[in-house]
Amino acid sequence: MNKFKYLVFTAIVISWVVVLVFFRPQNFDAMNALYTLFSGLAFGGLIVTIIQQADQIKSQEKDISNLKDLFKLMTKINVLSSLLNSAQEISRRTSSGSKTEEKEKINNDVSENILKYYADLVDSYKKIK
Repeated sequence: MNKFKYLVFTAIVISWVVVLVFFRPQNFDAMNALYTLFSGLAFGGLIVTIIQQADQIKSQEKDISNLKDLFKLMTKINVLSSLLNSAQEISRRTSSGSKTEEKEKINNDVSENILKYYADLVDSYKKIK
């Protein structure tokens, strides 16, 4: 981007010198020359500013997209944490007074759901990186 700025300003100065040397109007004095130079520099500055703002907007859009993915991942982590807490609670409740087969079935179902969700979480994390 810096090279582009210098290129724009160099082109303006060179075109200003060319106009002064080769196409000098009759009533063209030093003040008109300065007005012309500064008008050209201001226009070049405007062009460079517009291009810089476009680059910044693209960068911000990319950052926002990354943040959305990060928030999705954080939500999945929170859900996984809740599932683990629920599994602990279910395990604690089923440990007293339940049949062994029921306990194993409940624990297996909960474990399978947690593992599926964990695999999905890992896939989401890989996509963000």
